[in-house]
Amino acid sequence: SNLGAIYNDIKKYDEALKCHESALSINPGHAETISNKGIALHGLQRHEEALAAHDQALGLNPDYAEAWSNKGNTLKELGRFDEALAAHENAIRRKPDYAEAWSNKGNVQKELKRHDDALAAYDRALQIKPDYAEAWLNRGVTLHELKQYEPALAAHERALQLKSDSAEAWSNRGNTLNELKRFDEALAAHARALHLKPDQAEAWTNRGNTLTKLKRCDEALAAHDHAIRLRPEYAEGWSNKG
Repeated sequence: SNLGAIYNDIKKYDEALKCHESALSINPGHAETISNKGIALHGLQRHEEALAAHDQALGLNPDYAEAWSNKGNTLKELGRFDEALAAHENAIRRKPDYAEAWSNKGNVQKELKRHDDALAAYDRALQIKPDYAEAWLNRGVTLHELKQYEPALAAHERALQLKSDSAEAWSNRGNTLNELKRFDEALAAHARALHLKPDQAEAWTNRGNTLTKLKRCDEALAAHDHAIRLRPEYAEGWSNKG
C-alpha cells in the first residue's frame, strides 16, 4: 500500500494500481488503500471506477477527509461540480486545516466561474500551507481569468520558486506575459514548458498564440499544427490555427 502511494505521487498509476490491488487481496477492508486505489484509477482516467473506490472507502470510514476530497476531485472530472463542491466541504468540515481540500474546493469554484470564492479558497489554503505550489499556480490562473495580470504573474512566479519543474506554471506564466505584451519573455516561458513536457498540446498552442503576436505566422501555424497532432480533438488548437 505504501509503495502504491509512492507510485501515485510520481504519477505511475499503472504500477500504483497493481500495488493497491495486491494489498487489498491481503486486507480488503482497508479504507486508505481503497481510496489510494481510487487515486490511481482517477490518474488513469477511469473516473467511474475511481468514484466507486472513494465511495467504498467512505462506507468504511465516513470521517475520512482525504477520501472526501479525492471523491470531489473525481466528481469534478466527471463535470458534477455541485457534488464535487459538497465533497470538498465535507472534507473541510472533518479537517478544517486541510490545505489540499481548500485548494481543490477553489478549483471547482474556478470551473463554476465563481472567481472571488475560488480566490478566497486558495488564500485559505495558502494561510495553512504557504509553500503550496499548486495553490499558487491555480490562484495565478484565476487572477489571469479576472484580467489581473500583474498579480497573476506574481502568483505564477511564486509557484515556480516552489516548483521550478512545473510545465503548467511555465505555460501559465507565458500566457500572462503574453497579455502584458512581453512577448519575448512569454516565448521563453513557453519554450521552458515544452522542454519539461514536450507532449503538452496546450503549451504548443500557447506558443503559437505568442508567435502570432510577434507576426511569426509560419512558426505559429507549425505550433498549432503540432498541438493538433498531439490532440486531434483539441478545439482551441483548431480555433487558434484558424
